[in-house]
Amino acid sequence: MSEADVVQMIYRLTTEQHMSTIKIADYLNALGLPTKYTIDGRKIAKGKRKENTSGQWLPGRIRNMLVQTTYKGIHGYGKRSKKEREIIEREVPAIVPENIWEQAQMVLKDNQLECIRCAKHKYLLRSLVKCSLCGLNFSGTRFKGSKGQPTPYYVCNGKTTYRGKYMGKCPAKNVSADWLDEKVWDDCVDFINNPGKLLDGLSPEESSNNVSTEHELLLIASSLSQKDSEKQSILVLYRKQLITNKDVEDQLSKIINEKTTLEAQQKELKNALNATTDEVNRKKDVIMILDDLKQKISGEVTWEIKRDIIKQLVRNVTVYTTHSEDRDDPIVKLSVKFVFSQDVPRTDKRAWNNLDEIVVHRTINQGTEITIGNTPSERIRWARMQKGWMIKTLAAMAGITPTSLSHIENKFGASIEITPLRKLSAALEQPVWFLGCFDSMPEDTFFQRLKKARCYHGHTKVEMAKRIVVNKRIIFNWKQKEPGQVTKEKVELYWEIL
Repeated sequence: MSEADVVQMIYRLTTEQHMSTIKIADYLNALGLPTKYTIDGRKIAKGKRKENTSGQWLPGRIRNMLVQTTYKGIHGYGKRSKKEREIIEREVPAIVPENIWEQAQMVLKDNQLECIRCAKHKYLLRSLVKCSLCGLNFSGTRFKGSKGQPTPYYVCNGKTTYRGKYMGKCPAKNVSADWLDEKVWDDCVDFINNPGKLLDGLSPEESSNNVSTEHELLLIASSLSQKDSEKQSILVLYRKQLITNKDVEDQLSKIINEKTTLEAQQKELKNALNATTDEVNRKKDVIMILDDLKQKISGEVTWEIKRDIIKQLVRNVTVYTTHSEDRDDPIVKLSVKFVFSQDVPRTDKRAWNNLDEIVVHRTINQGTEITIGNTPSERIRWARMQKGWMIKTLAAMAGITPTSLSHIENKFGASIEITPLRKLSAALEQPVWFLGCFDSMPEDTFFQRLKKARCYHGHTKVEMAKRIVVNKRIIFNWKQKEPGQVTKEKVELYWEIL
């Protein structure tokens, strides 16, 4: 087995089997695969610990290999330098595809969230609860209860760290973890058993429409084939001098117009039929998923099973805290957002933390208007919904994995790399600057304006350097000093897009 085969196997174990770095290291050691040090015959000269672990696969080394961009074809020169300098990127032969590399990053992040280590309490909604006031996540912690026993709560990170809108003073109310976990789990079970209008099958009218559409497509195909025969017949008559040049020109013009009309109708019908087929397949997938979840909750339900089901069904839980002058205790409203476009709002009716008196309203919000938003994730989701596409459809059109696209749409406020953003721009027929929210970038200095122009073009640093015909290393120096007049004229042509 070559070194490249080992690298591909590590990525395959990560993406397909979701193995942790510890399990992968144990597996490679059990197989007896040698490390690079063993192959080269290098030995550790100092340190008992290093001597004892030399020649073994370690989780840290596995993790470093998984995050190394060189394996996906991008080598960064200068990243190990202790001095502050620009990282120079260059393309190298890739060992794993870019989509597999991106998927591995998702698995690493997911494994990090699911690794509870030495936690004294398991929180069912770990990483899913968000604050509506500061936008940060809620994390689990424990306080002493009425009887002195530790009681778990979800606490906004804006109250414990100097981040977010309120800088360590977020007024969000703490939420009882046991209560919230129980209520959300009950909603999930209720949703699995009673999905409502989500799984309404195709009506007989829709099915008959599909049949008539297919029949019409057959007629159009037959007519198109006849147009070619008609064209040949006219040419035969012309060769026999039975018709004039003007007759040939008129008849061929009519055939071309009729053929154009038929092809346009054929394309429209195919798009409509494909859209209906996608909807049917989506419903079949949802039915299959819900049937599988029903089987899981029919037997013994462990915490791990609950966590797995909640990860599949719940997109996020938003905590809305409202303070009132006529009451000391704030009012808390919780909105549980399901993956299948379903919201469950909950309201704390009492002012003394009695969370048992709850009124639950279940609604299907499939027709809710989606705003454009001011973050890349919000704008990409808005553009996708304008097309009426599912995540799988857009992922196939853009050439990325559905998992990567889902991660992109849930990157709240985070920036997105240029390469996938450019693919999404082409698929969604939206400019790169719009999807990336580059219109809000500053352009006060020469370097800031150049950076904004690069983002507007959708270029990487290497591509920008090639476009303006300069060395990539020189561009980094323009932060402190602007270039000469000749180069500046090239740059000014480049940022005309602004």
